Amino acid sequence: MNRLKIGVIGFFLISLAAFSMTSRKPVAFASASGPSPSFTNAPAEGNCAACHIGSPLNSGGGSIKILGLPATYLPGQQIPVTVTAAQDDAVIYGFQLTAIDSLGKTVGTFTLPNENPPRSQIINNLVEGNLRLYVEHTVDGLVATEFGSNKWTFLWTAPSESVGEIVFYAAGNAANGDGSPSGDFIYTTTAAIGPGPAIISISGRIFTSTGLGLRSASVRLVNQDTIVTVLTNALGYYSFTDVAAGQTYQMTVFSKRYRFASRTISPDTDLTEVDFIGLE
Repeated sequence: MNRLKIGVIGFFLISLAAFSMTSRKPVAFASASGPSPSFTNAPAEGNCAACHIGSPLNSGGGSIKILGLPATYLPGQQIPVTVTAAQDDAVIYGFQLTAIDSLGKTVGTFTLPNENPPRSQIINNLVEGNLRLYVEHTVDGLVATEFGSNKWTFLWTAPSESVGEIVFYAAGNAANGDGSPSGDFIYTTTAAIGPGPAIISISGRIFTSTGLGLRSASVRLVNQDTIVTVLTNALGYYSFTDVAAGQTYQMTVFSKRYRFASRTISPDTDLTEVDFIGLE
């Protein structure tokens, strides 16, 4: 068995931390398939430095990063997330990540890529009575994907309703692979994502000057980020969906025969009967 393989096995059999299902504090025991849950440095959790001794947390000149998160999320939005662990002189790398709300509960769901063998896995644990989900490496996900670093990518799906700010916590290990818990470096990081604007709809009807519904009129909704145009149906009805609430929009209507006065709106909820009457 080669030296690297011995180091990998020793690293996991000796030095990975675990979490007691009935305690808030970490308790050490061995795991050969990946870290035990609840070591992301999130509230009421420890981190991998509980077992990997000899180096202060975040002291080795390397890093762990959470990449791909936008500033805001929309309900049900699917977001690819990449975790990277880096250190030039490390041999193997690992990580664990969770995403929780202000109450300490996991929010959203994780979906792993189709890999053979899998380089990441999903586990769970109770922390202060709240179920938390974790994404972490497997034994097949240890080896660097490029010199001096390793990365893992997965999909996070936002909850079906806004829950306010969500914070992602991650801990990473840049290890020397010598089979002991010393000489390894542990890094932690966080990344926050806030709720995006509520999504609403705007609808109404376009009339001729005589009060009939106007077919195929062009209705345009414009602000600094959005330009959307729809056509009225045979009875003059139109509808905009997936409109961000809380913003100011200019609405204009175009027709070959009629002129229409533009309108400025700043909707917070769905709007109906936003009607326009043509001028000769």
